[in-house]
Amino acid sequence: MNLEEIISNQSSRIQRLESELSIYQKRCEQYMQAYDSLQHQLKELSRHRFGKRSERFVDDPENPQLSLLQNNASLFATTEAASETMETEIQVPAHSRKKKPKSNKELPRRIVIIPLAEEKKHCPCGAGKEVIRYEPKESIHYQPCILEILEQRREVAVCPRGCDDSIVTAPVPLHILPKVKATEEFLSFLVVSKLEDRQPLYHLQKQLSQRHGIDCSRQTMAH
Repeated sequence: MNLEEIISNQSSRIQRLESELSIYQKRCEQYMQAYDSLQHQLKELSRHRFGKRSERFVDDPENPQLSLLQNNASLFATTEAASETMETEIQVPAHSRKKKPKSNKELPRRIVIIPLAEEKKHCPCGAGKEVIRYEPKESIHYQPCILEILEQRREVAVCPRGCDDSIVTAPVPLHILPKVKATEEFLSFLVVSKLEDRQPLYHLQKQLSQRHGIDCSRQTMAH
C-alpha cells in the first residue's frame, strides 16, 4: 500500500469520525434538553404537591389592580357615591330566625327517694332528725319500651331542737357522668344506637323528639 492510499483512507476515516461525532453531539444536546425538561416538570410537581400555596392576584383587564402610590381619591369618591345610590334603592328585609318549637309532651315520672343513713339521722343531742325537704335532680331514664323522667330526691334531715350544723343531706349516688342529666341506661342506649345499630345522630334526635318529646340536640349526644 503506497502513501496516497494511506492518506485517502485516513482522510475518509477522519470524515466518518467527524460525522459520527456531530451525530453524537446532537444526541447529547437532545438528551440534555430532555433531562432539563424532566427536571423542571419534577420540580413543578413537587412544588404543587408539597410546596406552600398562596392566593395570588390574577390581573383582570376590566378591573385592574389599583396602584399603591397613585392618588385614587376620585375613584373612591365615585364608588362611595354609587354605593349611596344603591343603598337608597335596595331594601333588604330584616333577618328573622326561626325558633325551634318545644314539645309539650309530658313523660311519665317516677320518683326515687334516696334515704339518709340511719346513723346520720341521730343528732348528738340524742333527738332524731326529721326530714324537712328533698334535693331534687331530674334525669332522662331509658329502658326498652320505657322512657320516663327519673327524679331523685335526696333526704335532708335536721334536728327538731334546732342544734347547730344539724342539717345533713343524703349523698349523691355514684354516676359515670355526674354533670349529665341522663341515667346510665339512657347513655348506653345512645352508644348502642350509634355504634351497634349504626343510626345517625339526626335520626336519634328526630326519634326522641317526635316519639317521646325529648329535646336532645346532636351536639349534646355527640359530647
